[in-house]
Amino acid sequence: MLSNEIYLNKNDLDKYFFELGRLLYKRAKNKNLHVELIVVGGASIILNYGFRSTTVDIDCIDVYGVLMNEIVDAVSDKYGLPRGWINTDFTKTASYSQKLIQFSKPYKTYGNGMLEIRTISNEYLLAMKIVSGRKYKNDFSDMYGIIKYHFENNIPISLIDIDRAIIELYGDKTKVDLDAYEFVKSVINNPHRLNENKIKSIEEGNGIKIKKNNSHNEDLDQFK
Repeated sequence: MLSNEIYLNKNDLDKYFFELGRLLYKRAKNKNLHVELIVVGGASIILNYGFRSTTVDIDCIDVYGVLMNEIVDAVSDKYGLPRGWINTDFTKTASYSQKLIQFSKPYKTYGNGMLEIRTISNEYLLAMKIVSGRKYKNDFSDMYGIIKYHFENNIPISLIDIDRAIIELYGDKTKVDLDAYEFVKSVINNPHRLNENKIKSIEEGNGIKIKKNNSHNEDLDQFK
C-alpha cells in the first residue's frame, strides 16, 4: 500500500518504464544485464485494455530478481512518486503462481533492450482475479470489463478457457473464490446484463464495510 496514493495512467506507465530502462542501462556495469518484469493486476489491465484508466501502483514479478532498488528509488525521486510505486508484494498472495511467467506476453522493451516488460491478460488475468476475489477493490469490475471487451471484439473467453487457465496456473480449483467464479459465469452467459457503474458502486460499498467491521455486502448475490 502506498503511503501517498497516486493514480497512474498508461502514459505514466510508459514514461516510468522508459526511465527505469534508461537508468538501468546507464548505471549497470554489465551491459548484457536483462531485467524482465511481468506486470499483473490493474497495471496489466491498463496496458492491455481500455476500460480502466488508472491504477495506484504497479504489481509485478521480477523474473530474475535483479531490478535494483536504487534505480526504482531514483525514478521515485525524479517524478515525486512514493516508495512502492512498483513492487512485487503480490507474489506473497494467493493469486501468485510461478506459472505466470510461462503465460506472460511481451509488451515493450526499454534501455536498449535491457528492461523487458511483459503482461498477463485474457483468461489468465481472469483466473488471477477469480482467485483474488476482492469485493472491496476492483476485481469484480475488472472481471466484467475483460469479459465484455473480448465479447465485443469477437474474441470471447469461455468458461472452459478460464477453467483451463486456473488449472494451468494453480494445479486445481481449490483456491477459487466461489463468489467471483459464479460472477464470471453469469457475465459470460449474458455480457450485456450488468451495469459496470453498479458493480463499481457495490465494490465501493464493500470497501467501506470491510474497513469498519469486516462484514459482508450481499449485493453481489444478484449477479449470480
